[in-house]
Amino acid sequence: MLPEKLGGLPANAPARPAEASPFPNVYAPEQPRDVRSLSEDEQKKLGSDLLQLRDGQVQRAKDPEEAERKAAAEKRAADKAAADKRAADRKAALKKKRDEKKTAEQKQGDGKPAEGKPLELKAN
Repeated sequence: MLPEKLGGLPANAPARPAEASPFPNVYAPEQPRDVRSLSEDEQKKLGSDLLQLRDGQVQRAKDPEEAERKAAAEKRAADKAAADKRAADRKAALKKKRDEKKTAEQKQGDGKPAEGKPLELKAN
């Protein structure tokens, strides 16, 4: 063994592997991929999305103030739609709660006095 100062390996160098790693075979055929190609409809949709994005960028470059106004209007419309949905959800929840309460009352009885009989009040 040569000393490290004369070009030898240091004492803590890892040992060589027993078997050399093989070189990749450049003539081997490629393995088939698991990815499928896009269908005609998917290609058309992606193409139209890209064209829409490009046209939007061109419009914003021409008139940035108009683009800002348009973006603000779209945001207001989205906020209004979200608020309307929340209101509809609240209304549906209240209606469901009322219906459940009404059903529970009907199961217990009408809660109304029979005709001709006065309503009895219970004193605590």
